[in-house]
Order: sequence, then C-alpha cells, then structure tokens
Amino acid sequence: MIDVSDGLVADARHVAEASGVGIVIDAESLPVATGVADVARAAGVDQLELAAAGGEDYELVVTLSSEAFGSARAQMGAVGLTAIGRVETGYDARVSGPDGDVTIPSAFDQRRYWQAPADSA
Repeated sequence: MIDVSDGLVADARHVAEASGVGIVIDAESLPVATGVADVARAAGVDQLELAAAGGEDYELVVTLSSEAFGSARAQMGAVGLTAIGRVETGYDARVSGPDGDVTIPSAFDQRRYWQAPADSA
C-alpha cells in the first residue's frame, strides 16, 4: 500500500519495484472526478495523463488478491474501493488502454501542469 502523492503511475511503480512484480493499470477503470477534464483542458494535457500522473492526490493504492478484494471492498463501505488493474510478472507499472499501453510521464512534475503566467514574476 502507498499514498498517491507522486502520481498514480509513479507510486504504483514504487510498489511494483519493491514487490518484484509488474502492475498494469487499466485506464478505463480509473475513477476520474467531475471537473478533471476541464482542468486537464486548461492545463493543456490529456485527462488520462492528469489522472494517472498528476500528483498530490489524496488516495491510497493497495494490491490485494482477488479473494481479499471482495472482503476489503465490503468492509470499506461508503469510503469505497475500486479495482483499477492487476498484478503480473515484471518489475514496473504501466497503464493499459483499449488500444494498448498508454504513455504516461514517469513522475509528477508540477511545472508541466501549472505554469505561472509570464507576467507574474
């Protein structure tokens, strides 16, 4: 389990490397809050990229067996628990979309998303 402060992909990569596994994140399973598309558009980035690589999220990522997931989800109640991918052999984390792997920056870079106006110096 890890908090998602450096971005989902970057932090999932930490778990994958520490555990000696590969993690495949299903792009279509990511829960994306209302308004993220508007923020992404304003920042000039893709919504999926912002959801998967943007940092400072207040979420946790945890890997569970299929058997443990159902029980944990029931216990979480209103807080919620969403399956967003799977563990496989390998040593990295990647995002998979309907057309194959999606290129996501390796770590959150605030400058990529939030640039101060040129006259704000």
